[in-house]
Amino acid sequence: MAKSSGSGHWTVLITCEHAGNKVPAALMKRMSRAQQKDLHTHKGWDPGALALAQKAAQTLDAPLLFTQISRLLVDCNRSPHHPRCLGPAFRDEEAAEKNFILAAFYWPHRNAIEKEILKSIQNGSSVLHLAMHSFTPVLDGKKRRAEVGLLYDPARPFEKMWSDALMKEMKSEWPDWRLRRNYPYLGKSDGLTTWLRRHYGPNEYAGVELEWNQALFTDDKPDARMKRGLARCLQNLFLHYS
Repeated sequence: MAKSSGSGHWTVLITCEHAGNKVPAALMKRMSRAQQKDLHTHKGWDPGALALAQKAAQTLDAPLLFTQISRLLVDCNRSPHHPRCLGPAFRDEEAAEKNFILAAFYWPHRNAIEKEILKSIQNGSSVLHLAMHSFTPVLDGKKRRAEVGLLYDPARPFEKMWSDALMKEMKSEWPDWRLRRNYPYLGKSDGLTTWLRRHYGPNEYAGVELEWNQALFTDDKPDARMKRGLARCLQNLFLHYS
Protein backbone atom coordinates (compact mmCIF):
# COMPACT_ATOMS: atom_id res chain seq x y z
CA MET A 1 0.00 0.00 0.00
CA ALA A 2 1.20 3.50 -0.82
CA LYS A 3 -0.17 6.65 0.78
CA SER A 4 0.43 10.32 0.20
CA SER A 5 0.53 12.55 3.26
CA GLY A 6 1.66 15.99 4.22
CA SER A 7 5.00 14.33 4.89
CA GLY A 8 5.34 12.85 1.41
CA HIS A 9 4.64 9.54 -0.27
CA TRP A 10 4.87 6.46 1.95
CA THR A 11 4.82 2.73 1.28
CA VAL A 12 4.06 0.39 4.18
CA LEU A 13 5.95 -2.85 4.78
CA ILE A 14 4.92 -5.34 7.50
CA THR A 15 7.36 -7.90 8.87
CA CYS A 16 7.42 -10.54 11.60
CA GLU A 17 10.83 -11.92 12.56
CA HIS A 18 9.70 -14.42 15.21
CA ALA A 19 6.57 -15.81 13.58
CA GLY A 20 7.20 -19.46 14.44
CA ASN A 21 9.34 -22.01 16.23
CA LYS A 22 10.43 -24.30 13.41
CA VAL A 23 13.81 -26.04 13.31
CA PRO A 24 14.68 -28.61 10.63
CA ALA A 25 14.90 -32.13 12.03
CA ALA A 26 18.62 -32.53 11.22
CA LEU A 27 19.44 -29.42 13.24
CA MET A 28 16.94 -30.19 15.98
CA LYS A 29 19.07 -33.24 16.88
CA ARG A 30 21.90 -30.91 17.90
CA MET A 31 19.73 -29.17 20.47
CA SER A 32 19.51 -30.36 24.05
CA ARG A 33 16.24 -31.68 25.41
CA ALA A 34 15.80 -28.47 27.42
CA GLN A 35 16.38 -26.36 24.32
CA GLN A 36 13.83 -28.38 22.38
CA LYS A 37 11.29 -27.74 25.15
CA ASP A 38 12.14 -24.03 25.00
CA LEU A 39 10.94 -23.98 21.40
CA HIS A 40 7.38 -23.97 22.73
CA THR A 41 7.96 -21.00 25.04
CA HIS A 42 8.65 -17.30 24.46
CA LYS A 43 12.31 -18.25 24.06
CA GLY A 44 11.49 -19.96 20.78
CA TRP A 45 9.12 -17.50 19.11
CA ASP A 46 6.72 -14.55 19.55
CA PRO A 47 3.24 -16.02 20.09
CA GLY A 48 0.46 -13.98 18.52
CA ALA A 49 2.75 -11.74 16.49
CA LEU A 50 2.11 -13.33 13.11
CA ALA A 51 -1.68 -13.12 13.45
CA LEU A 52 -1.40 -9.39 14.19
CA ALA A 53 1.05 -8.90 11.32
CA GLN A 54 -1.36 -10.64 8.97
CA LYS A 55 -4.21 -8.41 10.12
CA ALA A 56 -2.08 -5.29 9.64
CA ALA A 57 -1.05 -6.35 6.15
CA GLN A 58 -4.65 -7.17 5.20
CA THR A 59 -5.91 -3.85 6.56
CA LEU A 60 -3.31 -1.75 4.76
CA ASP A 61 -3.02 -3.92 1.64
CA ALA A 62 0.70 -4.03 2.40
CA PRO A 63 3.33 -6.70 1.74
CA LEU A 64 4.03 -9.03 4.66
CA LEU A 65 7.39 -10.76 5.05
CA PHE A 66 7.86 -13.22 7.89
CA THR A 67 9.95 -16.19 8.94
CA GLN A 68 8.79 -19.12 11.04
CA ILE A 69 12.31 -20.31 11.82
CA SER A 70 12.85 -20.29 15.57
CA ARG A 71 15.26 -17.79 17.06
CA LEU A 72 16.72 -20.78 18.92
CA LEU A 73 18.22 -21.69 15.55
CA VAL A 74 18.93 -18.19 14.24
CA ASP A 75 17.44 -14.87 15.28
CA CYS A 76 16.45 -12.85 12.22
CA ASN A 77 16.02 -9.79 14.42
CA ARG A 78 19.71 -9.72 15.36
CA SER A 79 22.64 -8.40 13.39
CA PRO A 80 24.57 -11.29 11.81
CA HIS A 81 27.62 -10.76 14.03
CA HIS A 82 25.66 -10.32 17.26
CA PRO A 83 26.76 -12.95 19.84
CA ARG A 84 23.15 -14.16 20.18
CA CYS A 85 22.25 -14.19 16.51
CA LEU A 86 22.67 -17.96 16.45
CA GLY A 87 20.84 -20.07 19.00
CA PRO A 88 22.77 -21.45 21.98
CA ALA A 89 23.19 -24.89 20.40
CA PHE A 90 24.93 -23.43 17.34
CA ARG A 91 27.16 -20.64 18.63
CA ASP A 92 30.25 -22.83 18.92
CA GLU A 93 29.95 -24.36 15.45
CA GLU A 94 32.72 -23.98 12.88
CA ALA A 95 32.53 -20.89 10.68
CA ALA A 96 31.38 -22.91 7.68
CA GLU A 97 28.42 -24.35 9.59
CA LYS A 98 27.47 -20.92 10.95
CA ASN A 99 27.59 -19.48 7.45
CA PHE A 100 25.40 -22.32 6.18
CA ILE A 101 22.75 -21.57 8.81
CA LEU A 102 22.83 -17.87 7.98
CA ALA A 103 22.64 -18.51 4.24
CA ALA A 104 19.78 -20.98 4.54
CA PHE A 105 17.59 -19.44 7.23
CA TYR A 106 18.65 -15.84 7.94
CA TRP A 107 19.65 -14.01 4.79
CA PRO A 108 16.60 -15.01 2.69
CA HIS A 109 14.33 -13.10 5.08
CA ARG A 110 16.63 -10.13 5.50
CA ASN A 111 17.35 -9.86 1.77
CA ALA A 112 13.66 -10.02 0.90
CA ILE A 113 13.00 -7.08 3.22
CA GLU A 114 15.80 -4.99 1.72
CA LYS A 115 14.53 -5.81 -1.76
CA GLU A 116 11.08 -4.44 -0.88
CA ILE A 117 12.57 -1.30 0.66
CA LEU A 118 14.83 -0.62 -2.31
CA LYS A 119 11.94 -1.13 -4.72
CA SER A 120 9.84 1.47 -2.92
CA ILE A 121 12.69 3.98 -2.68
CA GLN A 122 13.51 3.55 -6.36
CA ASN A 123 9.83 4.24 -7.11
CA GLY A 124 10.09 7.53 -5.23
CA SER A 125 8.42 6.44 -2.00
CA SER A 126 9.57 6.51 1.60
CA VAL A 127 9.05 3.29 3.57
CA LEU A 128 7.17 2.89 6.86
CA HIS A 129 8.26 -0.47 8.22
CA LEU A 130 6.03 -1.93 10.94
CA ALA A 131 7.64 -4.95 12.61
CA MET A 132 5.32 -7.06 14.75
CA HIS A 133 6.57 -8.72 17.96
CA SER A 134 5.27 -9.92 21.32
CA PHE A 135 6.89 -10.18 24.73
CA THR A 136 6.53 -12.42 27.75
CA PRO A 137 4.68 -10.81 30.69
CA VAL A 138 7.43 -11.80 33.16
CA LEU A 139 11.14 -12.01 32.37
CA ASP A 140 13.74 -13.12 34.92
CA GLY A 141 11.18 -12.67 37.67
CA LYS A 142 10.37 -9.09 36.69
CA LYS A 143 6.85 -8.21 35.58
CA ARG A 144 6.56 -6.10 32.43
CA ARG A 145 4.18 -3.20 33.00
CA ALA A 146 2.67 -2.44 29.62
CA GLU A 147 0.13 -3.88 27.22
CA VAL A 148 1.93 -2.54 24.13
CA GLY A 149 5.27 -0.90 23.51
CA LEU A 150 6.32 1.07 20.43
CA LEU A 151 10.04 0.91 19.64
CA TYR A 152 11.67 3.54 17.45
CA ASP A 153 14.62 5.91 17.27
CA PRO A 154 13.54 9.34 18.63
CA ALA A 155 16.38 11.00 16.73
CA ARG A 156 14.70 10.13 13.41
CA PRO A 157 11.86 12.66 12.93
CA PHE A 158 9.58 10.49 10.81
CA GLU A 159 9.87 7.55 13.20
CA LYS A 160 8.80 9.85 16.02
CA MET A 161 5.99 11.27 13.87
CA TRP A 162 4.55 7.86 12.96
CA SER A 163 4.99 6.55 16.52
CA ASP A 164 3.26 9.59 18.01
CA ALA A 165 0.38 9.20 15.57
CA LEU A 166 0.07 5.46 16.18
CA MET A 167 0.23 5.95 19.94
CA LYS A 168 -2.61 8.47 19.71
CA GLU A 169 -4.80 6.02 17.77
CA MET A 170 -4.05 3.16 20.14
CA LYS A 171 -4.83 5.28 23.20
CA SER A 172 -8.18 6.13 21.65
CA GLU A 173 -8.89 2.46 20.88
CA TRP A 174 -7.67 1.06 24.21
CA PRO A 175 -7.89 3.88 26.80
CA ASP A 176 -7.29 1.54 29.75
CA TRP A 177 -4.12 -0.01 28.34
CA ARG A 178 -0.62 0.99 29.38
CA LEU A 179 1.04 2.06 26.14
CA ARG A 180 4.74 2.85 26.42
CA ARG A 181 7.49 4.13 24.16
CA ASN A 182 10.70 2.15 23.76
CA TYR A 183 9.55 -0.50 26.21
CA PRO A 184 10.27 -3.27 27.11
CA TYR A 185 13.31 -2.70 24.87
CA LEU A 186 15.00 0.35 23.39
CA GLY A 187 14.27 0.98 19.73
CA LYS A 188 17.94 1.79 19.17
CA SER A 189 19.16 -1.59 20.47
CA ASP A 190 20.54 -4.16 18.06
CA GLY A 191 17.82 -5.39 15.75
CA LEU A 192 16.49 -5.39 12.22
CA THR A 193 15.24 -1.80 12.31
CA THR A 194 18.56 -0.57 13.70
CA TRP A 195 20.38 -2.43 10.95
CA LEU A 196 18.16 -0.88 8.29
CA ARG A 197 18.67 2.62 9.70
CA ARG A 198 22.37 2.26 8.96
CA HIS A 199 21.60 1.58 5.31
CA TYR A 200 18.76 4.03 4.60
CA GLY A 201 18.40 7.69 5.47
CA PRO A 202 15.72 9.11 7.79
CA ASN A 203 13.74 10.48 4.86
CA GLU A 204 13.80 7.09 3.10
CA TYR A 205 13.05 4.69 5.93
CA ALA A 206 11.11 4.76 9.20
CA GLY A 207 11.08 1.62 11.32
CA VAL A 208 8.62 1.10 14.18
CA GLU A 209 8.36 -2.13 16.16
CA LEU A 210 5.08 -3.01 17.87
CA GLU A 211 5.59 -5.13 20.99
CA TRP A 212 2.45 -6.81 22.36
CA ASN A 213 2.23 -8.31 25.83
CA GLN A 214 1.51 -12.02 25.47
CA ALA A 215 -0.82 -11.78 28.48
CA LEU A 216 -3.31 -10.20 26.06
CA PHE A 217 -3.63 -13.44 24.10
CA THR A 218 -5.65 -16.60 24.62
CA ASP A 219 -3.87 -19.82 23.64
CA ASP A 220 -1.09 -17.70 22.12
CA LYS A 221 -3.51 -15.90 19.81
CA PRO A 222 -5.07 -12.42 19.74
CA ASP A 223 -8.85 -12.53 19.69
CA ALA A 224 -11.02 -11.10 16.93
CA ARG A 225 -11.80 -7.96 18.93
CA MET A 226 -8.11 -7.13 19.32
CA LYS A 227 -7.47 -7.64 15.63
CA ARG A 228 -10.42 -5.40 14.76
CA GLY A 229 -9.02 -2.77 17.12
CA LEU A 230 -5.63 -2.90 15.43
CA ALA A 231 -7.33 -2.56 12.04
CA ARG A 232 -9.19 0.56 13.19
CA CYS A 233 -5.99 2.09 14.54
CA LEU A 234 -4.18 1.57 11.26
CA GLN A 235 -7.09 2.75 9.14
CA ASN A 236 -7.41 5.92 11.21
CA LEU A 237 -3.66 6.43 11.17
CA PHE A 238 -3.62 6.76 7.40
CA LEU A 239 -6.96 8.52 7.23
CA HIS A 240 -5.51 11.33 9.37
CA TYR A 241 -2.16 11.40 7.57
CA SER A 242 -3.49 11.27 4.02
